[in-house]
Amino acid sequence: MTDAITSTVAVNVATASLSGAGVVIFGLQTGLDPQMLMAGFAGGASALSYSAPAKPLIGFFQVCTATILAGYASPFLTAFVAYNLHKWGLQPSEVPLTGAQLLTAFMVAYLAHGVLPGIRKVASTLLRRFTRD
Repeated sequence: MTDAITSTVAVNVATASLSGAGVVIFGLQTGLDPQMLMAGFAGGASALSYSAPAKPLIGFFQVCTATILAGYASPFLTAFVAYNLHKWGLQPSEVPLTGAQLLTAFMVAYLAHGVLPGIRKVASTLLRRFTRD
């Protein structure tokens, strides 16, 4: 009986875990930094608190989507902005980008609720335009 409980616990721990390399889901490394996910979650939750009331399940999926988007997009956006600011001479090169990445993750998730529907609308318009017979 104890072996069955121990193996069940081992499977649950192996399913999703946080490690130094990021978030691991079903044994696959996603490359997501847990700190940026937390900042993205805070941004998504705060955006949800300012938006129109939605069903709880829809709100949950909106926050999850915004969190994952922030986790993947914020390192790229921070590096892009830091490179351009450095190129224009506006930012010294020795400034650490960790704080900027967390702020970027928060802002990406906060703005995702308003930006993603607009992107979806533009994409559907372009799709209709290019798929006309």
